[in-house]
Amino acid sequence: YAIANAGAGVITVLLVTGLVIISEAGIPLRRPTWGRTKDFLRYAIKTQLSWAMELVNYQSDKIVIAFAVGPAAAGSYDLANRVAFAVRQIGILPSMTLLPTLTAELSQRGMDHLRNSYERLTELIVSVAFPFLWLAGALAPLLLGAWLSHVPRDATVVLPALAFAYLANVS
Repeated sequence: YAIANAGAGVITVLLVTGLVIISEAGIPLRRPTWGRTKDFLRYAIKTQLSWAMELVNYQSDKIVIAFAVGPAAAGSYDLANRVAFAVRQIGILPSMTLLPTLTAELSQRGMDHLRNSYERLTELIVSVAFPFLWLAGALAPLLLGAWLSHVPRDATVVLPALAFAYLANVS
């Protein structure tokens, strides 16, 4: 597991480096301008807050379910949510791969250019993400059965509900 994570980290660094080289026409080894620094800090703060809120959101629901319904329901929810969350991550991958390019475009062309590209980019991301989420919802019993030797009864209902709910989240 550790080797797989290390390999994934190395691949990520190589891909991001390649995207930066392509979008910047080389490795940018200069002091950033004040405008670019402000944009980067604003983006970094928003991203960190988003991740923190996501962490609270994905952990607090299990506690509420455990107290309201019971530990077995919370366990079923957690198992189904892991699959749905993994599929959601695949769905948002296009938006994450676009970030270096969009950051470069923001600094070179300004926010108006990004606002004009918003609809096209949203359609692109949704066209990649939605099929994965639809398939996960439709194939929930098969996915969970391939992953687990014993599938909790409620998990096959929760996975489609979460996968379909993530459609709004991804878009």
